[in-house]
Amino acid sequence: MYGWGVPEGGARVDGCADAAGGDGSGSVRELLAPILLPGWGCGGRVNPEAMNYVTLRQGVEAVRDPENAPAVSMGVYLVGNGEEERFRRISIYQERGATRDEVRLLYMNREALAVWRAMGRPGEQMGERHRPPRTAMLSFGVPFSE
Repeated sequence: MYGWGVPEGGARVDGCADAAGGDGSGSVRELLAPILLPGWGCGGRVNPEAMNYVTLRQGVEAVRDPENAPAVSMGVYLVGNGEEERFRRISIYQERGATRDEVRLLYMNREALAVWRAMGRPGEQMGERHRPPRTAMLSFGVPFSE
């Protein structure tokens, strides 16, 4: 057995091989990816369960209505529906977009997204990510943590 759990002959002990063409030889990239890039599986494939935040974009029209800002409307909605316990599980970050179609970018965890959809608020889903970008600011709820 070589170091890092790679037996002689190169096959990984856990059977992890890169579906994109890797040979499962236990390269440093394959071995460190789950540690350095949480949510990444073998060969750089993303583990969907580790995608904690959904990215929504709001255009000019949506941003003109102050009620479409989570910091303004979500707390009132939760208190009005007697769902204050959800405050501790909601995490929303935001940053300025670069185009008229993306004036505001919201990064919501699953709990926040469920509330946002129940409120009927706008936002086009653009993708998912493990954590919000470092340039985004916490706008409502609790900070990201692992």
